[in-house]
Order: sequence, then C-alpha cells, then structure tokens
Amino acid sequence: VEYKEPVDVLGRTVETIAQQTGVAVRPMVVLATEARDEERHATAAALKEQCGSRISRFLMTEHNLTEGETVGKHSNENVAVREVYRQLVEEEGMDPFEIMITVVDADSLLSTSYLAHVEAAFKKQQDGRRLVYSGPLNTYRNFADAGLLVQMYEIMRCNTDTFHD
Repeated sequence: VEYKEPVDVLGRTVETIAQQTGVAVRPMVVLATEARDEERHATAAALKEQCGSRISRFLMTEHNLTEGETVGKHSNENVAVREVYRQLVEEEGMDPFEIMITVVDADSLLSTSYLAHVEAAFKKQQDGRRLVYSGPLNTYRNFADAGLLVQMYEIMRCNTDTFHD
C-alpha cells in the first residue's frame, strides 16, 4: 500500500519480496495505490522493472475515493484484494482457497524465508483455508520512540507470533 511513499523505501520492501526462497510459486506483488497520487504510474513502473522475473507478476491497483469512504490503507487494501480476486479467481479460474495474501507495509523488510514459513504453516493445517495469519511485525523502525509499556507489549506480541507452536 503506498501513497506518496519514496520509491527507494518501496524498492527496499519489494526487493525483500522478490528475494523470497523456498516457495512453491514466485510471489505476486500488488501495489495498492490511490488515484490521487500523481506519481503512482512512475512508481509502479520502477518497482516492476526492479523485480523483473523474480516475481510471478506485478499488479498496480488504483483506489478512487468515493463519497462516504474514508482515506487510508484499509480502503486501498479493499480495492486491491477485490481486484486480485477478480483477476485470479473470476478471470483465470484459480481456486480462491489456494491463494494466500499477506499485507506488507511500504517500509517492511521481510526475511527471505518469510513466505516459505507462511506457506508451511498453511500446509500443516488440517483445513487452513479459513485461517488468518498474522502479518510480519516490523516494530523496529520506531521501537525506541515508544514508551516502555508499548515496547514491552510489542516484544511479547512478536514472541507469541514467532513461537506460536
């Protein structure tokens, strides 16, 4: 999800997606943009070129704010997920229960095995089709700015999510 995010910040994040190892299928990158961002097409083109053949495909979605809708990440994600469903399920006939979506913030840096671990956790479930997995936690960028209580909560949350078995 991006709105006027610097290309270098997005580029670092997309690079960590393109570098994923141990996955059955190369990841697809969906850049959820807002139509009001005049730089969205140039940003998408630069990121797509950066990824090259290391991803299965690159999709840029555009969210046009409608009356009564609030601006934010949530509305951009909603449009993006609906477009992924339309293309992959309705047009290409893919099984929606074989599509895994993870939300990655514009400034996230993923471990190269992150998606392989999510895929392995999914396959271990008897019926993992209706489970929601926690997204990657990236509290390190502003961790030191938070108060002690927030820091402790984030440490506990990261530990619980990392060692869930």
